[in-house]
Amino acid sequence: MTIQRLLAKMASFTLLCVLFTQAAFSQAKTVSGTVTDDKGVPLQGATVTVKGTKNGTSTSADGKFTISVPSNASTLVVSSVGFAPQEVAVANQTTFSISLVASQANLNEVVVVGYGTQRKRDVTGSISSVKGEDIQNLPVGNVASTLQGRAAGVDIVRNDGSPGSVPDIRIRGTGTINDASPLVVIDGVPAAAINDVNPNDIASIEILKDASASAIYGSRAANGVLLITTKKGNFGDPAKLSVGGYTGWNKAVKYLDMLKAPDLVALKKEAYTNDGLAVPGVWNNPYYATDRTDWQRALLGTGVVQNADVAVRGGNASSSYSFSGNYYNERGMIVNSFFKRYSFRINSEHKIGSRFRVGENIVYSNTNGSSPNTKSTQTGLVWSAIRFNPAIPVKNDDGSWGTSQADNQLGDINNPVATANEIQKYDKIDRILGNAFAELEVLKA
Repeated sequence: MTIQRLLAKMASFTLLCVLFTQAAFSQAKTVSGTVTDDKGVPLQGATVTVKGTKNGTSTSADGKFTISVPSNASTLVVSSVGFAPQEVAVANQTTFSISLVASQANLNEVVVVGYGTQRKRDVTGSISSVKGEDIQNLPVGNVASTLQGRAAGVDIVRNDGSPGSVPDIRIRGTGTINDASPLVVIDGVPAAAINDVNPNDIASIEILKDASASAIYGSRAANGVLLITTKKGNFGDPAKLSVGGYTGWNKAVKYLDMLKAPDLVALKKEAYTNDGLAVPGVWNNPYYATDRTDWQRALLGTGVVQNADVAVRGGNASSSYSFSGNYYNERGMIVNSFFKRYSFRINSEHKIGSRFRVGENIVYSNTNGSSPNTKSTQTGLVWSAIRFNPAIPVKNDDGSWGTSQADNQLGDINNPVATANEIQKYDKIDRILGNAFAELEVLKA
């Protein structure tokens, strides 16, 4: 009987262990899912944890994850750098599709500084940052115009409306009676021409305003620094082709109200009569009392802007690359005024082993343009159009240009339409800007 009781107790104990094991396994379940950003792009390396436990995992390259959830836990916490953390109730679900929203915590943003990059909250100097997505596809031909109203303490002053003209950039006012323009650094290389950069190629612009932020550039940074970082490919991303473009028109919407020819003649006669002087013969000639030309409308027509972009960006586990091309063509409202740009940019980076990487940034640009004088109060075309006699035709009956040389009373102003048509000065520039780098990580961070 003693042996039978012992066997019975052993059987009972074995059954109890089996039941306990089954209960323990029934208390946890495995769930899986996909983590994406708000545009549906899978997020690699996003952290998925079970709230209140130490269970955790990270997403794969396609954003997928699998994790075991105990029965006493009911919430998953999903987080990724640059995105707001999100809590998801498990309930009876076993499959999840989780979309993270980009974080608006600006103090944690990474900004480019002279020595590299820093978290915005750690920056002690005065820096403004403009993101590339904020200036995409703006109908402007240069980077300076995209900054208008987007950075505190930065004034963009456009004193010339000619195609291809670059506005003056003033950081915290004018610091010198000479050239007060800031230093422009593109992908680490000081550049002379901001017009060579396609605004749609820009990833970010950092504006260094004070001495502490721009100290490493020395006296060149006396008027501030514009640090421009262009777009690059990402390691592990498949190749992506992007194509964009736009076209538009420019036209004057308001003209100055000027005297008509009869009114001008009447005022001239009145002025001479009031002064007790004889009226010059030209003002008694009925030819000059006939209105023939509205010179503002004769000079200013319709301008056209065209822009096209194409880019291929991507990478694999050890390399990233970016190839982009841009065509920009602006025909001004004044005849013979234009600006045309072709640009090609190559960026690539390659990992050699776990500690060494090399790369390069190269851009080639070809620009061609013609900008008539529109600023001078003596010979500027716009000023001439305002002052030129409305009785004079653009062209005479014999095909020659209308002129004011018939009488000194008509002034020494040239026919602005004739001047614009006779311009044969073109500014053609080919420029290559580039750098190459190699980095060796001596100590692991």
